[in-house]
Amino acid sequence: MAAFADAIYAWRDISVAAVGAEKAIFKNVSGFIPRGGMTAVLGVSSTGKSTLLKSLAGRNANDAKIDRVLDAIGLSRVSDSVIGTILRRGLSGGQKRRVSCAVEIVAEPTILLIDEPTSGLDASTAYALIAYLKQLAATNRDMGVMVTLQQPNTRLMELFDRVCVMGHGGQAYFGPLKPAKEYFAKLGFPCDEDETPTDHYLQVTDRPKSGPGGFDFIASFQASEHNRALQSVIDQSFANSKESEQRLAFKTSQWRQFVALFRRNITVARRDVTLYWLQLMLHGGYGFMVGAVFFSLDPFVLGNRLNDVFNGITWLAFISTYIHVFKTNYLVSTNERFYHEHANHAYGVLPYFFAEFFSTMIGTCAFLPGIAICYFMMGLPSEAFGFSFLSFYMSASRPRGRIFSTGSLIRPDIVPEGWRWAQEVSYYYWVTRASSVDVMKHIQFRCADDNFAMLTANNSCALPVLGLDLSCDIPTDNGECRVSGSSVLDQYKHIDGPDPWDSFGRLVAVAIGFRLIVLLAYYYPVPYVVSVIKSFIVKPTPIADLPAPERTEPAYHEEGETARDPSVMGRQLVWRNLTLSLPNGKILIDNVSGVARGGYCLALMGPSGAGKTTLLNALCGRATYAKVRGDVKFSGRAISRDDLDFVAQFDELSDEFTIRESVTYTGLLKRRKDESEEVVKKRVDNLLQILDLTSWADRKPSALTGGQRKRVSIAIGLVAEASILFLDEPTTGLDSAAAYTIVKYISRIARRTGVTCIMTIHQPSSAVFASLDDLYLLQEGRLAFAGTMTDAARHFKGIGFERDPDENPADFYLDLVSEDPKTRADKMQIKPAFASDATWTDLYNKSPVRQDLEGIVRSAKGLIIGSLYWRTAHSVSRLTEVTGALFMNIWVVLFSVVAGAPTFCVDRRVVQQDYVNGAYRLSSFCVSQFIASMPYTFICALAYEIPLHFMAGFNDAFDAFAYAVLTAFALMLLMEAIVLTVVEGLKNPMLSVSFSMIVLGLLFLFPGFFLPVDDMPPAVSWVPYIIPSTWGTRGSMTNAMRGQTYELIEPINGMTSIDGNDLLIALFKYDDDVKIWEDWVVVLAWVIFWRFVHFGMLWFTNRNFGKSQQTESSEATATQATAIKISTDVELVDHVVDADESLGSSQSTHQTSEHHLRIDTL
Repeated sequence: MAAFADAIYAWRDISVAAVGAEKAIFKNVSGFIPRGGMTAVLGVSSTGKSTLLKSLAGRNANDAKIDRVLDAIGLSRVSDSVIGTILRRGLSGGQKRRVSCAVEIVAEPTILLIDEPTSGLDASTAYALIAYLKQLAATNRDMGVMVTLQQPNTRLMELFDRVCVMGHGGQAYFGPLKPAKEYFAKLGFPCDEDETPTDHYLQVTDRPKSGPGGFDFIASFQASEHNRALQSVIDQSFANSKESEQRLAFKTSQWRQFVALFRRNITVARRDVTLYWLQLMLHGGYGFMVGAVFFSLDPFVLGNRLNDVFNGITWLAFISTYIHVFKTNYLVSTNERFYHEHANHAYGVLPYFFAEFFSTMIGTCAFLPGIAICYFMMGLPSEAFGFSFLSFYMSASRPRGRIFSTGSLIRPDIVPEGWRWAQEVSYYYWVTRASSVDVMKHIQFRCADDNFAMLTANNSCALPVLGLDLSCDIPTDNGECRVSGSSVLDQYKHIDGPDPWDSFGRLVAVAIGFRLIVLLAYYYPVPYVVSVIKSFIVKPTPIADLPAPERTEPAYHEEGETARDPSVMGRQLVWRNLTLSLPNGKILIDNVSGVARGGYCLALMGPSGAGKTTLLNALCGRATYAKVRGDVKFSGRAISRDDLDFVAQFDELSDEFTIRESVTYTGLLKRRKDESEEVVKKRVDNLLQILDLTSWADRKPSALTGGQRKRVSIAIGLVAEASILFLDEPTTGLDSAAAYTIVKYISRIARRTGVTCIMTIHQPSSAVFASLDDLYLLQEGRLAFAGTMTDAARHFKGIGFERDPDENPADFYLDLVSEDPKTRADKMQIKPAFASDATWTDLYNKSPVRQDLEGIVRSAKGLIIGSLYWRTAHSVSRLTEVTGALFMNIWVVLFSVVAGAPTFCVDRRVVQQDYVNGAYRLSSFCVSQFIASMPYTFICALAYEIPLHFMAGFNDAFDAFAYAVLTAFALMLLMEAIVLTVVEGLKNPMLSVSFSMIVLGLLFLFPGFFLPVDDMPPAVSWVPYIIPSTWGTRGSMTNAMRGQTYELIEPINGMTSIDGNDLLIALFKYDDDVKIWEDWVVVLAWVIFWRFVHFGMLWFTNRNFGKSQQTESSEATATQATAIKISTDVELVDHVVDADESLGSSQSTHQTSEHHLRIDTL
């Protein structure tokens, strides 16, 4: 690949296959990019367009230049707008797409490779973007551009110098666009005059190589004169190239890269609310809460509150890292951006690494106020604050190994040998150790001299329950026994390092070690390492020996026209004087009227921001975010949820079910009372047959292409025999062949069933546009045209806009109502015109089941914790380990559920769509989801407790094991209910995970493990009683320790052991008669409470969805009838009023008769 006189970039015989794959992605692809020219890559889905670009990429401004680029691609108006954050929507999807292109364009690379830059853009904006790229390449003769395209039109393709058509397994054509027409005609596939050539090429190449209608386009091209001409150009290019590769050099110094990246990171930190500002508030609040629980530990007494100091330091380290989870989303997105920008040779690894490191160190300062608040509220010595502050600052960068604190959960000296390595690399261990050593140097403990601690004749303070005898090593004037904190730390926690700087040095070393691992990951990303390892494990087959992939499914099968059922032709969806406005008064839809006919497909079209999806939402009752005025009727009556179904732009299909199961469950949920399950299944089979999904019916969605997934969504929308089907951008993300197939299927469904289809559509090809029946054209929320496709051409010709015969009519109409982003001309105003011519068990089955591997995962967690606390001895010397194991038991149970938040976010979108489509009640879903999850939750609890309970040496009695399993089961149900509530409130996966972690921290702070409830300050002593985990913790601890005996190190009054219940009373101040089953019932009561809260929030969020849009009728009917004219002999409002009145006159008839579409009888 090298430069020469006519080609700036050339490649020859490129073949690509995944490691271990049985087939190549493509083989023997050649081509070039002309100097100062452009090359387009076309191909249907899965032909390897994007893979070709990635293979070729090798992966490699002043203000005036930036303004010029922004203006050229239509971003000047939003140039100072924030792109968007997790809480702030920012730019639209199309605008973000253009920003991504602008980022690459402004660098003015020699070779610019862009993957699908026009996806999601209207035709006018897409043309302006490609035209600018063309101008850029033509101006700079040392530059070449190559892009992949999904649904290009003829005008767009005329901008390209070369076109590369990818077939299934290789190259079907490469060369200029005009000769391609003659080439395919010679092969026996001529292009009709009114057909878009590129659509034709994609459709004819999207076929199997063998069988009826099959043809091997790849072999034909290899033997063609076009390929010989291509190889000649490539041979010349390689002959003129230099043999030695030059090392790529960055355009700017690494110091300037560092400065630019550092400035960008700081700007993001200032503007992204969730990155640091929200964490600052949460950190301060958390610090205040922890400080309130451990308020004023001074005076420090040797007694049953000895652990309070260590637990307080543990929580200081905990809050210094815990709130950091909010930064996870930022780290994920920045890592993705780094790999992309570094691959494009924007900057080096080291500048990015150090910019991220220093900006993180500055941003970490936001975590420190909470630590300061908590530290001084605890009453810890001010002399040790500086060092502790520095230690916690170092630990705030990354949390690791919270279990290895300074003896709160397990004593450092008795960690099993197999886990010592984990302790040595734990941030948490070294920060708590360093802080404890320094704090304890400044603390003097007074002997309580009570039943728990007593003075001895040897001038020492004995704590028999803990097996301690501490010498009074600090002399006092009054002879009072004082013990230094360092002695307590040495004899109680077995930490004998007097120098805190030694632990701090270890902390810094661990931090540097983790940072070096991050740096190594930047140089060698995980996917690369995995592929290398895989290549050693799986011996790759040479690509030349791999077969090329073939199309496994025939293209859309054309059938003869099916006559429309006359009984459904009179049913129409009518809307009149519809206006939609936001709470701030902004009007999105301005007084529009229209009709959608039964058995026909209506295309809602318009440029970006015209209001297509907004109108769709208003018609189907989803515009709950705005005020809707006007009338919407179907067959002369108000539209109801039973009349319609909605197919969203993005397919929400559960991969737990097969295609047949997904469609069947929806059919069972929405079946009529008089329908049997067999009738529904027969209807499902017919739908799958109509949509050509029968051969894929028993596969899961992950095995399908984008077009097939869309067809499944359509089947789900139609299985309940809805009268109206709304589809939001059903062709988005599909190539022109797949888009054509989808629209043809929708048209077939409408014709066969009489369903009224209304779809929004972006950039349809000529073939797609011709498959539609009616057009509804919007311009900035106002009606520009409504009528049949035939009348559209006549209407626009009548007002002075005649279309060229070879121009895509969809692009022509969109251009008329679009603002030209390149010239910024005044917008053309076109006069609006119209031309006429469950059952409960079904819900149980619907509930997603995603615990297929949860039992194995929970069992593995039980094994890990059990091995760490292996057969903890029943001795007071090991009391910390006993209670630590019990706490970790509860912690892991609750923590594991939080990981399900992203899945619950997907579930709620499915539920919302099903509810709006009338599939079931929200109460029915909540009950069925709860009951359906119970057996799997119980299995997970059992799989977790079996290894942990017996490996850790808890109470071996069967009833104690049974109670432990049931407690884990109840706590899992509790946390699931809380997470569901959080998800319904926040709706965002990352925010839901982060906030659930915050809630999780509260569930651990207040139950009384780290500080007995009776010892909490009065201001917060009431909180544990409203914290559900309080009862689970108390029941679990009592169940494991009651009835057990623990050996004393030295006899006390002749006793050599102590009962576990006495230890619970002494250490945690539990009552003597704790009824553990009552505690378990309380946990279940909290489960039910949070389930009701979840249901309430679910209802509140969806309370307005699906309501009839027959709101206050506009009084401007007469004005509308006068304003909306057409050059033919029809007026829009007259048509609407006539249709409405005629349907209204027979309203009683329509309401008393059922209008179910009979799919199974076709």
